[in-house]
Amino acid sequence: MEQHPADQQQPIQQQLMQQQPVQQRIILQRPLQPGGPPRYHETEEQKARRRRVYIMRGIKERAGLLRGDIPRPDGHPSTGVLPSRSYHPEEQISNRYARTRWNDFGTQIAQKRYGGGNANKGYNITLESIIAAGGFGIAALVRHRSTRDWVRKLCVMKVERSKFRNKTYMDQEEMALKRFQGAKHIVQYLDRTQEIKDQRDAENAGKGPYIPRKTDEELDQSWDIKQQRDRRFIIVEYAEGGNLDQWLAKSSRSGKPWPNKALWLLFKCLVKGLIGMGYPPKKIHADDSNFDPNHPVDETIPKEGFAVENTAHFDLDPLNILVAKDEEHGDMPIFKIADFGNTVFFDEQEKTPEKFTKEAFWRYRYRGKTHTLAPEQFDSSWDSMLDFIDDISPNQFVAKDGSKPSVAGNYGMHTNVYQIGLIMWCAITRSWFDSPVVAAWYPDYNRASGFRTYGASLQSKRFTKVDEALKIIIQRCMAHNPADRPPLDALEKIIDSRLKLNGLESDEEVSNWAKEFFDSPRCPGDEVDPPTRRWKRTRPHDEDDEEYWRASQRLKFEHEDDVQPDPRLHIPRVPLDSRAETVPLNSRDRRLLADATSY
Repeated sequence: MEQHPADQQQPIQQQLMQQQPVQQRIILQRPLQPGGPPRYHETEEQKARRRRVYIMRGIKERAGLLRGDIPRPDGHPSTGVLPSRSYHPEEQISNRYARTRWNDFGTQIAQKRYGGGNANKGYNITLESIIAAGGFGIAALVRHRSTRDWVRKLCVMKVERSKFRNKTYMDQEEMALKRFQGAKHIVQYLDRTQEIKDQRDAENAGKGPYIPRKTDEELDQSWDIKQQRDRRFIIVEYAEGGNLDQWLAKSSRSGKPWPNKALWLLFKCLVKGLIGMGYPPKKIHADDSNFDPNHPVDETIPKEGFAVENTAHFDLDPLNILVAKDEEHGDMPIFKIADFGNTVFFDEQEKTPEKFTKEAFWRYRYRGKTHTLAPEQFDSSWDSMLDFIDDISPNQFVAKDGSKPSVAGNYGMHTNVYQIGLIMWCAITRSWFDSPVVAAWYPDYNRASGFRTYGASLQSKRFTKVDEALKIIIQRCMAHNPADRPPLDALEKIIDSRLKLNGLESDEEVSNWAKEFFDSPRCPGDEVDPPTRRWKRTRPHDEDDEEYWRASQRLKFEHEDDVQPDPRLHIPRVPLDSRAETVPLNSRDRRLLADATSY
């Protein structure tokens, strides 16, 4: 009797699965027809294992590029590899923060692509202009007339891209902004958002689900929250100064540093924003009948009764720090934290443990931009956690028995402290924080030993005019180990005490500088730069960057004379020995270090 082809195949299948256990996720079943192609089937457990392998491999490569363990692709201005694992802190300050000339090519493309069509977006919303368009959404400057008081207000409307309609990015940001309402140094969520949503829900009550008849790109180009009734959106306050990125770029192009006091005031705003995240005013002033979240107040740390909330932003960088005018700040603007789409509230672990699985902690390594990843995301100790593939051990990231890793996966408020330290590093150095990033040793005379920091390039002689106390505390904020970073109350105390001491510029000097500097993002003699980008930003992340990519490729060779020789080729390297990298301090620096770390 002739055997069925699938029965002949069975011994071969068993032999294959015994020799190659990795292939066990593929199970050959009986063909649809004798001699026909076999079908493939995976169990849920095998799918989960394959997903974990994919996550682990992807983030391992990304972290390896950041640490300098993996060479960069051909064409990158930096090889990205540390020869013989050697490093010099000044390597980090060799990449200028900005181009040689100013341009707004990205804004022009966004306006051309998403600013056309009907300016009436429904529900008394009138489009003024497109501010920016990113991978997840579109930011538009609009005027809205409220039906409550009939007041027309200029505000920013963030609209989710059509292809992410089934995701939760916009919902996550809206939840975070509602939570932080009333915090002065956090961009404010406007109640007009809920007003418009209530109108839309009432208008569409009883109707069936919205079925789009266009492609995602066509829907985005003609975005309309009234016709596209499933499109998520939020409305926030308008910051007329744009983002911090353009002002750091201006400082980089002009070659003129910020005054020390202006740097301290920027640092103070960033810390105040973190205090608003750690101690939300709506929670702190819950018993105060005079508190109105629609009238933001200065963030404060309560003396007792409240613990800091363990919230991680994951995407703090100059692009997500907005600049606005404020009466109390005078000519110096106020800086506000924005873009909370990646925010995670780790204090909710006990309420919703299903959201904080081991796989979730691995996925958090992807959150944020590559150059701003914190050590908690790229630390090399992740590579040894192979138990994640088979998921056979308990979730050590939520352990309370002391087995929780000290660095890898230890997310929290200290993650934000690292990232605002990185922002301050960019403001001081006027350089782009690029890979490879290596922690150098820094001595601490108030403790038994020093600490490893990613801000060691601040010790360069190029920054001798920068306030020593500021450089020291920024290096501590950029410490590798979260336990070595200062808490919020210590940062607030250090900043307030330093601003009261002599040795900084006068208020009048800072006011005159700010009035001139923040007047325009363009420098005297600025010419419009052709649409070129840093290498890291030239690859299109989605279809909206395609036009930018093509223009960049056409014009990237037109200004070869502007390319400067790489100064890293002439910098002597030192071995990565912790003690060999120690920079000796004089007595004055020791006193400053003692003041900055006495907490």
